[in-house]
Amino acid sequence: MVDDLQSQLSSREQQLGVLENLILTRELNKQVYPEGRPVQDGVDFLVFWTRADPLTGYSAVHKGLEFCGSRGH
Repeated sequence: MVDDLQSQLSSREQQLGVLENLILTRELNKQVYPEGRPVQDGVDFLVFWTRADPLTGYSAVHKGLEFCGSRGH
C-alpha cells in the first residue's frame, strides 16, 4: 500500500512539473511579445528581405514587421 501511494505521489509530482513548465512558458511568451503599436500614427507591414545575419555574418532571410511613422511619434 505504501508503494502504491509512493508511486501515485511520484506520478502527481511529474504532472505538476509539466503544468508548471507550461504556465512558465505561457507567462514568458506574454512578456516576450509586444502589446500594442510602437507608433501612434503610421503604416505597419510585414517585410521579407535578405541581410547579413548578426550572429553568423552570412546572408539570411529577415522576416519582420515594420512600423513607419513620423519622427518622434
